[in-house]
Formats: sequence, structure tokens, C-alpha cells
Amino acid sequence: MRPFRHLSAPTYLVAFLFLFVPFLDLAVSVWPLQFGNLRWRVAMVGQLSGGLMTVFLGFLLALAIATVLDQPRMQRAIVALCGLLAVALRVIVGMFVLDIFQLRGSIRLEVRRAFDMIAVQAFIKLILSLVGSVLFVIAGLRLTRDEQKARRPRAATDGPVVVVGGSRGSPADVRG
Repeated sequence: MRPFRHLSAPTYLVAFLFLFVPFLDLAVSVWPLQFGNLRWRVAMVGQLSGGLMTVFLGFLLALAIATVLDQPRMQRAIVALCGLLAVALRVIVGMFVLDIFQLRGSIRLEVRRAFDMIAVQAFIKLILSLVGSVLFVIAGLRLTRDEQKARRPRAATDGPVVVVGGSRGSPADVRG
């Protein structure tokens, strides 16, 4: 779609901002990094789960503009980033569950219910984000595969084209 080519730079910029600003915000809010601290890890993953919807808006916007502008390399790059996110989320979900079970025993009884609710909420967001990233990968792979099929020239085995004359020079094409 040629008319949209002028929108590529600002649209990719907005998509980039949707993708990376949540991670920048997360890094600033959890600084200094303390991967050895169990409470810090749980809080960090909880905050990460809250910003992932914005990241998916960025993926959606970038994939849409790459599709509209017929940019298969960009589509593959976006799909690869979604795949990396899916792998990272799988690891994060596993570690988060283990950290929650470890930390739960040290939580005071009067705040344990609130802790459980927040942990379940973060877990659901992480699982839905994992599913979303996998769906983006599947959709992106199908999209690039379908576009590759559309670009292939017709094979000679498609069969001959038979032209049947219509009235006054308006032939109708019929596949044989």
C-alpha cells in the first residue's frame, strides 16, 4: 500500500515506544537490581506483569504497519521478538511461582490474603501475556507464510486456462 509509506517512520516510533518504555519504567522502578533478594524478585515480576499490555499494543501496531507496508523482514523481526518474549515469559512464570511459594511462608497472616490475591493477579497477567506472545508468533508465521505463497508464480501444473467466448467480446475465464 503505497499511500501509507509516509506513516512508517512515526508509526514504528510509536510502536517502539510502546514496546520499550514499559521496560525502561520497570528498570527505573526496581533499581538497584537485586536478583538475590526474593522479595525484590516477586515485586519486580508483579510490576512487569502490569506493563505487558502496553508492550502487546506495540507489537500489534508494528506488525500491522509492517503488513500494510508489505515489509516481510520487519514482520519476521517482530515475530522473532515475540518469540523471545514468549521464552522469557515461560522462564519468568516458572520462577515467579517458585518465588511466591517460598515467600508466602514469611508473610504475616493478617496480610497473607492480600498477598495471595496480588500474586494470583500477577500470575494471570503473566499467563495471558505468555499466551498472547505465542499467538503473535503463530499469527506472524502464518502471515509471512501466506504472503510467500501469494508471491510465488503460478506453477504450470495449475492446468490450462480455457477461455469461453461471451457475448460481444466479453470472455469469461473458466479453469479447466
